[in-house]
Amino acid sequence: MPGPTSRLSYRHEGEVGVLVLDDGKANAIGPAWLEEAQAALAAAETDATRALAVLGRERFFSAGLDMRIVPSLPAEAMRATSLAFVEVVRRLFLFPKPVVAASAGHALAGGFMLFCAADLRLATDSPARYGLSEVRIGVPVIGPTAAVVAAAVPAHERVPLLLHGRELSAREAAALGIVHELVPTPADLRQRALERAATLASTVEPRAYAISKLALRRPLLEQAAAVATELAGQIPAENLLAPRRP
Repeated sequence: MPGPTSRLSYRHEGEVGVLVLDDGKANAIGPAWLEEAQAALAAAETDATRALAVLGRERFFSAGLDMRIVPSLPAEAMRATSLAFVEVVRRLFLFPKPVVAASAGHALAGGFMLFCAADLRLATDSPARYGLSEVRIGVPVIGPTAAVVAAAVPAHERVPLLLHGRELSAREAAALGIVHELVPTPADLRQRALERAATLASTVEPRAYAISKLALRRPLLEQAAAVATELAGQIPAENLLAPRRP
C-alpha cells in the first residue's frame, strides 16, 4: 500500500479506502501525479477495503491537467501523459468497488472528469466551480473521458457543459443531479463521504457489484473510444489528444 506522497495519499479507515488529493495547491495533474494515482488505485483495488472515498483539498478537488507543464513536454511525453490521464479516469469509472468523491473546491476540466467518474458525488455548498474548459482552449472533448462526463450529466445539459464550456456552482450541479449531496463545511464533507462509502461497503455484494458496474459502464467507454479513433485524423498534430503520426 503506498504511503503519503507530495501529491496524494492512500490509507484504510475500516472497510473504506481513503484517497486524498492534496498537493498544497490546485491538485493539478502531471506525469508524477498520474504515476502516484495509478499506484494508489492498484492498492485500493486489491486490498481488503470494500469501498473507496476520494477527497480533494479545501479549495480544489482538482484543476485538471497541469497546463504549466504538460504542453511543454516533448510530443511523445505529452501524448503519453494524456493517455495516462484517460486511463486513470477509466480505471476510476470502472473501479470494482463503490466510489464516493468529495469536493470541497473547484473541479474543473480533467478534475471534473475525475469527479464525474465516481458513483456518488458530494460537495460543499460553496462558490466553487464545476465544468469543462476543454473546447474553449482547443482540446476536443472525445473518447472515454467524454463518456464519463456524459454519464454523469443529464442529457439536456450535455451540450452546454461539454460543448459550450458552461461552469456550474455546487448548488447548480446539485440541482442537475451531478452532485448528489451538498454538505455545509469541508469538515462535514469528509465525515459524510466516509459515512456514505461505509454504507455502500456494507450494502453491496462485492462480486455482483463489480460485474454489474462493468456491464453498465464498459460499453459506454468502448463506444466512445471507437468514435475517438475514427476522428483521430481530424485532431491537429500539436493537440494534447493528437495520435502519433509518421
